[in-house]
Amino acid sequence: MTVVSAMKFNFHQGALVCDEQTTFGDNRYAYLSDKIKPLIPPEVTERTGMVAAYGGSGTQSVAAEVVKKTYGEMLQAAEDIKPFSHKSYMFRTIEDVARFSMKKLLEVKHHHLNDKLYSNFHFNMDDFNRGYYELDGERYDIKQDNVIEKATEYITWKDYQPDVDSIFKNRAIVAGFDPTSGFEIYSLSLMDNECFFSGGLYESIGSGADIASISLNDFINTKVLSIRRTKIDPTEGVVELIRATNACARRNYGVGGYFNIVLIDGRKSPEKAYTEIMDHSARLASEIVFAGGYELIDHNDMMTLINKLVFKGVPFADVDSEFCKMAKDTKKLSLLLRGYKLERLFNNNGKDEKTDEDSGCC
Repeated sequence: MTVVSAMKFNFHQGALVCDEQTTFGDNRYAYLSDKIKPLIPPEVTERTGMVAAYGGSGTQSVAAEVVKKTYGEMLQAAEDIKPFSHKSYMFRTIEDVARFSMKKLLEVKHHHLNDKLYSNFHFNMDDFNRGYYELDGERYDIKQDNVIEKATEYITWKDYQPDVDSIFKNRAIVAGFDPTSGFEIYSLSLMDNECFFSGGLYESIGSGADIASISLNDFINTKVLSIRRTKIDPTEGVVELIRATNACARRNYGVGGYFNIVLIDGRKSPEKAYTEIMDHSARLASEIVFAGGYELIDHNDMMTLINKLVFKGVPFADVDSEFCKMAKDTKKLSLLLRGYKLERLFNNNGKDEKTDEDSGCC
């Protein structure tokens, strides 16, 4: 369970934001997922100008396999062309990269389905399709009705067979820039066996996608068509992606932990075109946006802090200190970020409720 969201800002720029929570069954979760990964090797970016990210939802090992295969084959294909020519390279656009990633996603699905079939019945999909398998030189026909029925359920995910949920419940976003098409977003799905271009400004996947989409849709609805086509302010866009992910973390069991923020900018040099804001800086960014939603800092101050932290690379400690100084009420801010319900504390007939805490900021 997760949420991964991407947004296009303009021809050159876009961003992705995700959480880090992994859920095990119905009872346990851990903060250990690395859901957004660079998809294009730096050597390829340097030669082609393309830069992209892969954001996976579902079984994280599946996403990791897809990225490893796509990344490796893109690099090998580039090295096989000597001297390198972009016209001869099989990957020219982000669409090419996305559709190749979908091909690798299907290969991973088939590999895992074959493992499942072999562990249960000692045959794979090719054996099943031809109606027999061979073992130690002996031929065994696949003709038992119960075996055929169960194998068919696995292969087709009939009635959403739970034994293969971990294989089929995988989706991904491929988002990136190429000099021909600009920044584009593609959505990949094993549930629907499709790879499609996202015609809107954003795409969201995962168990938190419904909540994220409501938040992002509210933002997009405030923009006229001429703005949506060309010039979403990057700082504003990142704020809205964080706000949507914050909403998911508050309301969805499958979303939580620190966020990961990825910026893609096709105008920059290859080594700076893909930037990640993670760990404490990403956590601080989510807190700044959360506080802004409660009007504990001014909107303009919130935008300034996010711009410094995310786009300008100002150190965490400096932005954190400035954040506390900009707060309208440091006590309220501290209590809010620690999970207290402010209405009960500060809306009690105009009087503060007495607590055992008298904390400072953050």
